[in-house]
Amino acid sequence: SLKNCMELEEKPIDGAETLLEGWAKAAEKFPDNNCLGHIEGDKYVWRTYSQAINEAKSLAKVLFSEGLTPEAIHEEKPFRMMGLYSRNRPEWALMNWAMAHFSGTVVTLYNTLGEASLAYAIDHTELSIVSCDKASVGKILSLLKEGKAKTVKYVIAFDQAEEEEVQGFKDLGIELLQYTDLVSKGENLDDKILEEMTKPTPDTTDVI
Repeated sequence: SLKNCMELEEKPIDGAETLLEGWAKAAEKFPDNNCLGHIEGDKYVWRTYSQAINEAKSLAKVLFSEGLTPEAIHEEKPFRMMGLYSRNRPEWALMNWAMAHFSGTVVTLYNTLGEASLAYAIDHTELSIVSCDKASVGKILSLLKEGKAKTVKYVIAFDQAEEEEVQGFKDLGIELLQYTDLVSKGENLDDKILEEMTKPTPDTTDVI
């Protein structure tokens, strides 16, 4: 009932005040439990909570240390934003989790958006970086070739990009980054980088 909804606890997971703290506590309690899964062929493939949190931390380290999500001011508040232009998949959640490590905000770009709506969302939030699945990489490239979404400087491909797409972004001066490469790079970065990040508070905007 509405009454019961209004009585929900504000700190439902061992005193966790933010999603990041909730995820971390879940990973601490259930490190070997299945966390994120996807279908390969006719079976599910899973990442455990431990694997998921380590992958998110690796992403956070490389995104933060290389300045891929620069701070921008919106409504007199600082934001670090990334567009996610993809169907639901583990990488979507992991990128959201990674961004949360330094109080980043995810901007959802639904794959049902038309070109005009997509360009408006990117322009309105002044996105400099967008992560895409295979079906969306070409759409972003087409948009950029038309001279739209001019704030975009980086595109992260969740899947292996086609050679012509790689060349297309290169011709536009846009850096196309592979998700798996970023994870590998982050794994080799010092965890002390995580200590430099500004952690989210209950008032931090996680997703738009």
